[in-house]
Order: sequence, then structure tokens, then C-alpha cells
Amino acid sequence: MSGPVPEAGGRRDEMARVMAEAMEAFNRRDWAGFYATTTEDFVLRTDVRWPGGGEYRDRDAQMGFLEQFLEPWSDLRYERIGEPEMFAPDLLIERGSWNAHGATSGLGGRLEFTVVVSFRGDRVRRTDFFLKHSDALGFAAREEAAG
Repeated sequence: MSGPVPEAGGRRDEMARVMAEAMEAFNRRDWAGFYATTTEDFVLRTDVRWPGGGEYRDRDAQMGFLEQFLEPWSDLRYERIGEPEMFAPDLLIERGSWNAHGATSGLGGRLEFTVVVSFRGDRVRRTDFFLKHSDALGFAAREEAAG
């Protein structure tokens, strides 16, 4: 298929709603709310070029990464850019940005990225964050081909 699913409608909207709920919980640092949107075997993977980037398969490792990731910022918030696209029946591609202010410097900044969100039923099974949109599309195509 290798591209957005046309006329995805209700399923895309449901996945986009769950992802929005997860990231709203992230912005509040409501970890119980965040994990309520995920499966028990949820995997978090970031671009390896991000500080501390890599793949985190258990909640302790994920929370360790998140604490390290958030530490330099007095404020760091997720913002969705545009409408997410359904790439396959259980894959959503969403562009987003981190909007941040340094804890020490107070300087603000914005970093745009793309996240591929894999679902199992109505829960997030995996998130894969990419600095380049083309890398996210390539990953999604490989995931779709792998079935």
C-alpha cells in the first residue's frame, strides 16, 4: 500500500483521539493517564540522535528516559501539527513538535518531528519518533509490509 489510507474515517479519528489523549496526559505529566492509553507491552522508541534516544520496552526504562528527556526544560509541551494520517489499519502517522523553554536559560525553542503510532485495538502499542518525516514514512512502509 505504501501511503495514507484513503477514506479511513472512523478508525483514523479514533486513533487520533487516543493519541491526543495520550499527549494531553504527557503535557500534564499525568503518567497514569498516559499509560491508560497504552498496551501493557507498550514500546517507546526515539530517534537515536535525540539525547538518550533509543528503544524502551518497559515502564521503568521509559520513565527513566522521560525524566532525563524532561530535566533540562522548565516547560516542554507536545503540539500536533496538522491532521494525522492513517497509514495502515493500525498505523497512524502524526507530525508534531516539542515546544520548550530551558530550565537554566529560559530560552524557548521548537523541534518538529514525526511519530508513527502503532495500535492494538483502541490502545497505543508502540510509538516511533523520527526527526525526518521521510524516515517515518519509510519505517511505516516497512511495518506495513511486515504485517
